[in-house]
Amino acid sequence: LAGWARLRNTQRTEDFNNSTDHLLSNTYLYIIMNSALTHVLFLLFAIGVFGDAETVSAIEGDSVTLHTGVTDIQRHEVIEWRLNENRIAIISGDSIITEGPSRDRLKLDKLTGDLKITNIRSTDSGQYKLEISTIRGSPVKTFSVSVVFGDAEAKTVSVIEGKSVTLHTDVTEIQSSDVIEWRLNDNRIVRISGDSIIPEGSSRDGLKLDKLTGDLTITNIRSTDSGEYKLEISSTSGSLERIFSVSAVNDPTFDGVVSVTEGDSVVLHADTELLKDDEVLWRFRGKDVIAKIKKVQQNFFTYYDVPDGRFRHRLHLNHQTGNLIISDIRFITSGLYEVYVKKRTYTIHKTFSVTVTGKLHRLPVKEGETVILASGVTELHRDDLVRWRFEHELLAEINKMASTYDDVLDGRFRDRLKLDHQTGSLIITNTRTTDSGLYDLEITSDRHVIFRKFVLSVSNSWIAPNAATVAAVAGVLGVLLVAAAACVIYYRRRSIILTRRVMERSRGGEEVLNIIQ
Repeated sequence: LAGWARLRNTQRTEDFNNSTDHLLSNTYLYIIMNSALTHVLFLLFAIGVFGDAETVSAIEGDSVTLHTGVTDIQRHEVIEWRLNENRIAIISGDSIITEGPSRDRLKLDKLTGDLKITNIRSTDSGQYKLEISTIRGSPVKTFSVSVVFGDAEAKTVSVIEGKSVTLHTDVTEIQSSDVIEWRLNDNRIVRISGDSIIPEGSSRDGLKLDKLTGDLTITNIRSTDSGEYKLEISSTSGSLERIFSVSAVNDPTFDGVVSVTEGDSVVLHADTELLKDDEVLWRFRGKDVIAKIKKVQQNFFTYYDVPDGRFRHRLHLNHQTGNLIISDIRFITSGLYEVYVKKRTYTIHKTFSVTVTGKLHRLPVKEGETVILASGVTELHRDDLVRWRFEHELLAEINKMASTYDDVLDGRFRDRLKLDHQTGSLIITNTRTTDSGLYDLEITSDRHVIFRKFVLSVSNSWIAPNAATVAAVAGVLGVLLVAAAACVIYYRRRSIILTRRVMERSRGGEEVLNIIQ
């Protein structure tokens, strides 16, 4: 038993020693692997394995900032920037040096080492390499910068007061880490940070920011909105600045309302000269696209069949200006027209309210008859506002409900006015001479504005003869008088002849009697 106990203790001791050795072995292996992983990660950082070069696009004349990703440079660290392997800037200690032909347009942030390129040009395109020299290594970061040609005048935007304009960032989609800021005359007015749109300072309700692209739309623009708008987009790879000079101009000759007589033609002006990248879109009543231009593709379209073919053979586009010509205009083509002219860096939005005035309709009636002044509309919509006026005095209206005001003008129309609820036509019963005059119809809604005019002439039951009638009657009387005179002369001559014959016969009888005697 004693021997068995010693053997058992010896085995337990060996098991313990083996377990301890295994634990120490695993611990040592973990330390080695952790150290190796640390060294690998450092080496990856040191040699700059960040993936592909970050791509930055800019329009010529803009300002671009390339970020190092460093929050605070240490005194012993050296920051070096190269363009296509040629050194252009360096920070070493307290010294900042820019080199090369673009040195006057390069700015280095002494705290972070970020490189800012102002008034960027096509010659600034290329591969930018950042190298940060530290005691642990020299990580490298690269940027592929492309500069596209930009028309300097495209950033000068003039807009008629009351219209809208959109300033474009040229960003297709904002990243969650991007920060978009818009400033007016150096005062920040709105920004996007993360999921938040934050209006600031003197911003007003007329400003709208596109959360997806950062585009800024100024609606109902005023003279106080004129000035220099600066856009700044900050991202992990760099920052972009863009400046727009916006002026709101007052055009007293244009109020957005265009009045046309039925059957005439009208030109709606886009007021621009189209460049090769411009796009023009015309809409009718806020939804139907009726014309479109894509200049770069030489595509010019008019859509006659939208809606219900009412524009068939009536639309024409000016390919140079984007102006829309509507020929042979009708009541059904009246209403709100919108044009969007999209330039490279901004979009202009204009609206036109086209009203169609009917030709003057003359209606002669006899006193006591009933007359219908037809609206020309087959069926009213719920939002149509109908107003009838006589000599500028409101007679009747339909505003969701039909109302007649027959007590106006001393009550001359009392109990004689009726409105057709379906068409808006005005009915006047038992007409009188005092009903004669000018009647105006106005039908307004979001879809159209219609004007029609009627001249009503009510005459007495006895109609005074006109000149033609008098002449005709005189002619007939003259003929009758001539015929009567002829008859008189004829019968008078016949009477004379008969008298002579009788006398001759009488003389002949006397002679016979004398002979017999």
